[in-house]
Amino acid sequence: TLFASSDGKSKKSINVSNITATCEQQVSRLLFTLGEVIIQQKPDLDEIKLNPKTVSVVQTLIQPSIPQHNVSSVSSSPGGGNDVLNSTVRAHAFTTLGKCCLRSKALAKTMVPVMIRELRSGECPVVRNNVLVVLCDMCRTFTDTVDGQVDAVTATLRDENEVVRRHGLMILVQLLQEDYIKWKGPMFFRALRTIIDDDQAVKTFAKGALTKLIVAKWPRQFHKHFVEAVFYYNNETTSKKYNHFPNWTGDEQFALDGENKRQLRLYIYQ
Repeated sequence: TLFASSDGKSKKSINVSNITATCEQQVSRLLFTLGEVIIQQKPDLDEIKLNPKTVSVVQTLIQPSIPQHNVSSVSSSPGGGNDVLNSTVRAHAFTTLGKCCLRSKALAKTMVPVMIRELRSGECPVVRNNVLVVLCDMCRTFTDTVDGQVDAVTATLRDENEVVRRHGLMILVQLLQEDYIKWKGPMFFRALRTIIDDDQAVKTFAKGALTKLIVAKWPRQFHKHFVEAVFYYNNETTSKKYNHFPNWTGDEQFALDGENKRQLRLYIYQ
């Protein structure tokens, strides 16, 4: 059984053992329906009791592959091994798991590291994109659970996929506007770098959204951090005061050091 309500009367089921033989659209539709059932279940309550088997099955479906010893009759590789899951199924599974997390803070705390790992090292941009949406929703519901992972969320601003970069920036702007997160560490410099993104859509959105947001809510933000911006974009760490963020990783991806990037730095400063 993939889902059972807390009263044990309402059930939806997916046979995981037949996942590779089932049309991916059907599985994705079932996962979407499951997620909606969970999120709408007893909306007057902040949390509900989830069926552990339901959660276990959905957790299985977010994995890149299903180990044969976990599945009794998956029909792919002869002689054992793993069965690779379609990225569409995985993307829907992450969304459904996110809806489960929205109804259980304990589950959310457990799954945030898993989602962050996927965001950092996952190979499929569709999956990474869905993980971003899930983390955004979780941040609104359980701010303290996700707030410490802003490093990984802002790192998506240098994702190799332009859709993920644009979506990451949109989510960051929304959370800042709604005061779910605050500027911290190198967030400001990472966000500001998007105005020179290689993708025109990302660049256009960044210029409009960031300028409007920052001028409206933090009118002195540019002036306050100008000197540190010079150190940050030049990847200069010799100062004892500026450009030291020990708990953040990946800042070298945002650096614009070198004479060949001088014009890009000047454009940001202006």
